[in-house]
Amino acid sequence: MARHERGSETSSTSLHHKERGLGITEDCRIYEAPDWRAVRPRAISVAVIDRYLFTRECITKSLQALRSDFDIESYATTDNCLQNTRSPDIILYYSHGGVINQGDNQRQHECLDILQKIAPVVILSAVDCPEAILAALEIGVRGYIPVASTSVELAIEIVRLVRAGGTFMPQSSLFCEGPTGEGQTFEGSRPTYLRGAK
Repeated sequence: MARHERGSETSSTSLHHKERGLGITEDCRIYEAPDWRAVRPRAISVAVIDRYLFTRECITKSLQALRSDFDIESYATTDNCLQNTRSPDIILYYSHGGVINQGDNQRQHECLDILQKIAPVVILSAVDCPEAILAALEIGVRGYIPVASTSVELAIEIVRLVRAGGTFMPQSSLFCEGPTGEGQTFEGSRPTYLRGAK
């Protein structure tokens, strides 16, 4: 009878401590049990590369304000990014030029080739013509974000999609010619679509 009472007492003690968020071993030693509610998924590491300080800070602060699970580092140059010993999960590269692989932009092409060896790359650019978008995708980048027609919220979803293995391509890249002239987009072609994760 006494053994039964001790067992009941142990069971009651164990229940009491579980309610308090504590664990109890078989020999009744109490330990602090981990709170599963405090376990959070690993943050997505994002590197922002932009030689212009103003746009670099705008991108970084906008993402930080909307996503607490983004660990963001910003750099003025590709070399600065490569000096970081920790590789990011994804790289946002702001291109302040035209078509990536033409003329003066050949240097950007070389930088992107290097960056793609360490993480998926998504380009941000004010250039929103099919020629520029397709040229970027042809060299292997995983996404192209036209900043004139893409919200911050959509940019965040693009980051998450590319991180999961997908590719983002603006719908305007499907059009090679529009009523305003060759190499421009059709009016109303601003909406984008996502090509699913691999």
